[in-house]
Amino acid sequence: MPINRREFAMLPAGTMAGPLFAREFYPIGGQKVRMKLPPARRVTQVELPRAEAKIPFRVTGGVLEFTIPRVLDYEVAAIYSA
Repeated sequence: MPINRREFAMLPAGTMAGPLFAREFYPIGGQKVRMKLPPARRVTQVELPRAEAKIPFRVTGGVLEFTIPRVLDYEVAAIYSA
């Protein structure tokens, strides 16, 4: 469930499907994200805090699209908007 604020949203992604304390993690590849934006919302940046990376994105017809390239145990997509 996304966390929404006026100029910022966070979208969690992870691989936690089993017990809370895993002994080993297996990375998953590209996770494509598409989300409909509220009217008149303009995204200025998408960042992956865990990976310490800003990633490319595009908005077409009010839909934000980006790919989280790799998830080991978890990642959060921070979406900044104006």
